[in-house]
Amino acid sequence: MNSIFENFYTGDLLLDKELKEILSTKSSLDAVILFEKKLAEVQGKLGIIPFKNSQSIKRNLEVNVLKKIKIKKVSTSDGIIIPYLLKEIKSKCLNSEDAQYLHYGVTSQDAIDTARNLQIYWFLSYLEKRLDELLIYAANQSNSFKNLLIVARTRGQISTLTTLGARYARIFSPLLKILTKISTIKNTQLNISLGGSSGTLNILHRFSVDLNKELSKELNLSIAEMPWHNNRENIVELASVLTSITSILAKFGHDVMTMSQSEVSEIKILNSGISSAMPHKNNPIIAEKLIAFSDINLALNSIISSSMIHRGERDGIALTKEIIAFQQIMYCSGLSTLLASKLFKVIIPNQVNIKKIIKNTHGVIYSETAVYFLSKFMNKNKAEKYVSTACHHAKKNKSTFFHELKKKIPTDIDIDKIIKNEMNIGLSKEIVKIFYSNIKKNINNKK
Repeated sequence: MNSIFENFYTGDLLLDKELKEILSTKSSLDAVILFEKKLAEVQGKLGIIPFKNSQSIKRNLEVNVLKKIKIKKVSTSDGIIIPYLLKEIKSKCLNSEDAQYLHYGVTSQDAIDTARNLQIYWFLSYLEKRLDELLIYAANQSNSFKNLLIVARTRGQISTLTTLGARYARIFSPLLKILTKISTIKNTQLNISLGGSSGTLNILHRFSVDLNKELSKELNLSIAEMPWHNNRENIVELASVLTSITSILAKFGHDVMTMSQSEVSEIKILNSGISSAMPHKNNPIIAEKLIAFSDINLALNSIISSSMIHRGERDGIALTKEIIAFQQIMYCSGLSTLLASKLFKVIIPNQVNIKKIIKNTHGVIYSETAVYFLSKFMNKNKAEKYVSTACHHAKKNKSTFFHELKKKIPTDIDIDKIIKNEMNIGLSKEIVKIFYSNIKKNINNKK
C-alpha cells in the first residue's frame, strides 16, 4: 500500500509492517478474489449459475491468482481496478465457459465495497488488539502513579493539584468506549454489497434474500437492509470513530510535550530525538507525530463526510474521495495506537522537578482548598478575601501563601491541615480506581 505516511524525510518511524500488510495491494486483491469466489460458490448452491461452473471458479480462484495476473498493468480509462482485474482473471485463470459466470449479476462497486469491508474487518481486529495493549499499559501506569502529586493546569496555567495516575486515567478512559463502538461496527455495520448496476440488484432480485443471507455467512459480514451504493453513513461513522482515536492520543502527545519541555521537565523522555544542529536538544518526536496525525485525520475526515453526497444511484467522485481518504485514516489511526504505546514506554516522571514545581507555587496552589477549609469557621466571602489577600502578598513580598495567611486569620485555626493530600486531590484516587477496574474487567476478561 502506498501511504501518505511513507515519506523519505520522516524515515522508518511511521512504518507499521502489520498494518501495511493488512492494507497492502495483496490484501486488497485477496479480498476481491474472496468476494468473487464466494459469490460464485453461493450462486452455484442457489442455482443462479450452474453448480459445476461455480465449483470450477472456486477451485481456480483458490490458487495464487496474484502470480498469474499483471496487477500493475491497470487500465487508465476505467477509473477503478475491477473491470481490468476481471478481464485478467477470465483470460488467465478461467476457461471461457466458467468466465461467463464470474461476477454474475453484480457490479464493480459491489466488489469494491465488499472487499473494502473485508479489509476493514481485518483492520478493526488489528486495531482492537493494539488498543487492548495500550489500555492495559495505561491502566497499570495509572495505578502505579495514583499517589504521585503533580500540578494540574487549566487553560495553560497551574491551578490545583492532581495525580499523574488520574491524568493518565482521564486521557485514556475514552478509548474504552471507542472499543465498544468498534466492536459494534465490526459485528453489525460492515455489510456485504449486492446492489447491481443501479442499486436495485436488477438481474438477481428474485434471489436477493437468500443470496444476501448465504454470502454474508461465507464472508462473515453483515446484511444491509437495502443496497447501499449511495448510502455511506457507516463509513462516515467509522471515520469519525477512528478520528476520535487520533484526537484522544493527540491529547496524550500534547500533555507529554507540555510536561517534558525544558523549563518544566516533569517527565523525561528516554531515547528521544536528536537535533542535527543542537546537541543539547531531546526532541519529543513521537508526541509530535501523535498531534500531527490528529490534525491529518481531522482534515481527511472532512473529505469522508463530503463523500456522503452521492449523485444519483452511484457517484465516481464521492467514491474516489472515500477510497483514497479512508485508507489513509485507517493507517493514521492504526499507527497512532502503535506510537502511543511506544511513547508510554519511554516516559518516566521526574519526581525531583515535580516537587520543585509544586514548591515554587509558594503555596498558592492550595488557595481553593484554603477557601473551603476556612469557610467552616467563617463566612465564605470573608474566607475568600483572606485567601486572595494572602496570595497577593505572597507574590508581592516573595514569601509563602501560608506565611501570609497566618498573619490574617485567628490563631486557633490549624491551617496546616490544608496541605494534606486528601484535602487537595479530590476524586483522583477514585478516578484511577474506576479506570483500572474497567480495563481489567472489560479487556482482561476477553482473554
